[in-house]
Amino acid sequence: MIRELRRAELRLAIETVTAGLVSRIPDVFVITLHDAIYTTDASIGDVVNEFEAATGNISFRMWFKVELALGTA
Repeated sequence: MIRELRRAELRLAIETVTAGLVSRIPDVFVITLHDAIYTTDASIGDVVNEFEAATGNISFRMWFKVELALGTA
């Protein structure tokens, strides 16, 4: 069951959310790693919106962990 849940997370992040972002906003910068999507600060809202659109028809609320990267000197 754990493997199937992991596969479902991967499909959601890569095949649904990332694919939707790239088709809707062709020049969006995204990198995926497992079930995480990395993007620029300017595109965080687009990623969150795409996750919400992809999960809008399920009966529980998704929680997102959003972290902003600090610039390096």
